[in-house]
Amino acid sequence: MLHTPPSGSSSISECKQISGVKSLSSKLMGDTSMKRIDTLGSSVAAKSLAETAAAPQEYITAEEKEIKELDQKVEDNLPKTGLSAWEQQLKDANISKQEAAKVLDSILTRGIYEEVYKYGPTVFKFRTRTATDADRVIEMLQEFEPRTSVALQHLITRINVASSLSSYGDRVFSFSLNTDNNRALLDTEFNERYLFISNMSQPVFFAMTQVLEKFDKKVSLCCDPRSLENF
Repeated sequence: MLHTPPSGSSSISECKQISGVKSLSSKLMGDTSMKRIDTLGSSVAAKSLAETAAAPQEYITAEEKEIKELDQKVEDNLPKTGLSAWEQQLKDANISKQEAAKVLDSILTRGIYEEVYKYGPTVFKFRTRTATDADRVIEMLQEFEPRTSVALQHLITRINVASSLSSYGDRVFSFSLNTDNNRALLDTEFNERYLFISNMSQPVFFAMTQVLEKFDKKVSLCCDPRSLENF
């Protein structure tokens, strides 16, 4: 006689079988997903490692870095020549190339360049000197024959201030146009200015000499032949 199990027992057995299959399937899928993730991670890691290995890396020791910095300092301190050196000197003196061009243009077109200064409440003006003024310096040195370097420098300074001072306060001095036959007139005008500064107080005179030195340096730099592109 065959024994037929109850219908409830059969359903439970079938559920267990189905559950076992699902569990096995989930496990297999999970293992496959993990393998895919592991494979993907390995590929990314391998790619990153390859890129790192391919990228050039420069390793500099402390000694090499110090030598490199010293070489750069030496290069920066090398003396410049020509146009670049002139441009650097303009920059150091806070003079633009446009301003330098105006100074040179004034001398070439008008024969002179002038600048106005203020000392306390007093306004005075300096102008560039001429070749005749340079001749006069030599002539006066031969006449006065200063015996010390201090006396020599002081005399040259006084002559240059008198040759450059075109106005002081309300006093405006005459500067006739230089010609071949008016040297006597030019000397008379110079003597008037020379006498004027001889009566100045010492502090004012020394202040003016410092201003004139600054003025001369500016004019000399602006008219430097290195500014010419074909020099």
